[in-house]
Amino acid sequence: VKSDEIEELREKVSKEPFSCVMEKIRKFAESVENTVPEKLIGKYIDSHEARFARERDIDEERQPMWKIMESLAFVGLVDKNEKYLRLACRYALSASCCENWCESFVGNLSGTTWHHRSFKEGITSAACAKVLSWAGNLLTWHGRNIIYNAIIVKGIPRLDADIKTMDYIWHMNQGIVFSAFYIISLIALEKKYPRYAVRIEEAKKNLNEIWNNYILPDGGASEGAGYWNYSAEYYLIAMYVL
Repeated sequence: VKSDEIEELREKVSKEPFSCVMEKIRKFAESVENTVPEKLIGKYIDSHEARFARERDIDEERQPMWKIMESLAFVGLVDKNEKYLRLACRYALSASCCENWCESFVGNLSGTTWHHRSFKEGITSAACAKVLSWAGNLLTWHGRNIIYNAIIVKGIPRLDADIKTMDYIWHMNQGIVFSAFYIISLIALEKKYPRYAVRIEEAKKNLNEIWNNYILPDGGASEGAGYWNYSAEYYLIAMYVL
């Protein structure tokens, strides 16, 4: 992240319509500032979603690790809050130390080929990449390597597999969103491992092809306005970071 871009961002979020959104992110960061991410390290990454969990195991008050680390890192960067930046790093490290980034045991059960697509792997990988960009200087080389390794082993292989093997996602929102997560992750890796650069160009080409497949001649999408907006948001994010 360039210093002049940070100053421009700070100026931008100090005024409406961005300041009210920034204030919501600040309040969320404040609400999690005393949490202990290391307690969440386990076999599967913390998600609190009911798709594969029993109702009694769902805690509606808790938020996913990716949202917490992103929010803390962003507020820490904008507000020069080192406490938040360090906590974001701890969340990224804790997520990286979780054994699996898939939704649940269903995603890696011996003998099954079924998978719920790379929603969890993608969003966690991209969140860790953002922490590396916004707060990585506070980590030791070993800490950074732990996060890099998790992205390389637990994040991008699943994203790459879905994009390469699932024809249907080349015509719907998943392909766009997964490609954005993939690009954000690859850009973070390229700084340390330049050979990943070739994948970035391929991912950009794939994203544009999926976008052209997705958008109908009249400018809409068969999935409706809500999904169109969601897809456009991630397409623009990917183009911006590129």
